[in-house]
Amino acid sequence: MFRQYIAARSWPPIGVQTIIRVTQALIAKSSQPGYFQPWLAVMWALGFALAAGCNEHHESVEPFRYEGPRKVKTAALESIVDNVFAQTGTIRARREIPLAFQVPGRITSRHVDTGMTVRAGDVLLELDRKDFDDQLSAAVAQLRAVEAEARDSERELQRQKQMITTKATSQMALDKALAAVDAVTQRVVATQSQLALAKNSLEYTQLRAPVDGLLVDVFGQAGQVVGVGQEVARLAESGELEVEVALPQSLIGNVPQNGECFLNGGEKRFLIELREVSGSADPMSRTWRARYRVLKPETASLPLGSIVRVRLKLSDVDPYLKRVPIAAIDERGDQPRVWLLEEGKANPHSVEIVEYNGEYCKIRSQLPDGAPVISMGTHLLEKGMFVEAIQQ
Repeated sequence: MFRQYIAARSWPPIGVQTIIRVTQALIAKSSQPGYFQPWLAVMWALGFALAAGCNEHHESVEPFRYEGPRKVKTAALESIVDNVFAQTGTIRARREIPLAFQVPGRITSRHVDTGMTVRAGDVLLELDRKDFDDQLSAAVAQLRAVEAEARDSERELQRQKQMITTKATSQMALDKALAAVDAVTQRVVATQSQLALAKNSLEYTQLRAPVDGLLVDVFGQAGQVVGVGQEVARLAESGELEVEVALPQSLIGNVPQNGECFLNGGEKRFLIELREVSGSADPMSRTWRARYRVLKPETASLPLGSIVRVRLKLSDVDPYLKRVPIAAIDERGDQPRVWLLEEGKANPHSVEIVEYNGEYCKIRSQLPDGAPVISMGTHLLEKGMFVEAIQQ
């Protein structure tokens, strides 16, 4: 009560030095007859300190003013009756073959570049042959030595056969000669296999195109040391072309089987049909990769890697397809959502994005048609916030 009384009074500013001097004077006077005791002086000092503290820290606080609900712009939720799914796709070859050497070594020459068209059997890259030439020479020499040993074993067997007729040798010696011939014969076969492997290894130092096609990329460089199976080039086989499309989860249960694709702003149109769909979703985009075969393609007008517009025919019309302005989509949470103006408050509702198309976004939601969707400034909204639609 005392502090509240002190704070409510209008006191002049009191410095710390002034309070100290007044306190010392009161203590000194208190020792004279007729004056109050020292504890009373201390109480006076505390009172002055409280008054000074209240005076020093008293600040004016501006009163809170309610400005009313936030003004927002709304748009009516529109239903879409559409049996076509529009998306972009990429032209791919039916088969894209990763190329690699079957033996390790250092690349000595590179005969091709990315984007070149090659024929089956063309040499693309070469490895250093020296070590493989030495292996081949060693295998040839080994085979000659074993063949010479085989001829000697055969002659020894013939001598043992002649001597056994005259009892000049024993049956044991004859059996030993037969076993030696069998053993050396097997070594000849093994050495011939080693020679064949050495010839193949020497041939594998040249990387050849397995089929006609277009080199999508060439990674190997002259001087680079590569291992067995390390990809050094990628070849797109000539012939059948496909369109690769990313499908959303909503279409996996009923994947469109047919459609069409457009190139160069719709000037060229090609029919497509489904060939395969990936068994699992991409971990990053959460979409399924689908491959559509291009029917009767004109290869010259569909370069690999080009982007085309794809329109896929849906077997069933989705009654929950809606259209909203792109600015109405709020992606701050774990799932895309839109904000509805309901009873003067902003409330979020989760939706599924189907397609972005210009200024609008196609979504899938069970919200009623015509519902007022907040179309701007959704990143500033909070659940239950009071809002008011701008009269348009």
